[in-house]
Amino acid sequence: MSDRPTPVSIHATSIAAKEAERQRLAADVEAFRQRGNTIEVLTGNTELREDRDFREFAHQLAQRNRKAGRRRASAAPA
Repeated sequence: MSDRPTPVSIHATSIAAKEAERQRLAADVEAFRQRGNTIEVLTGNTELREDRDFREFAHQLAQRNRKAGRRRASAAPA
């Protein structure tokens, strides 16, 4: 959020580097909010909702694919 360049690459792999980046990002967000700005959370066009877990979503997707006549790539030919 500030004008300084980010000293840590997005490819940083050490735990310390990632933690330092998290702290910098948290400080930038806090400074942004203290200036009176707000952060809008956008809802995407996604079928995975908070009230369903991944297993329920995968089951529903498999049923929809079966109805459409799609088969898994590993399924034996008919």
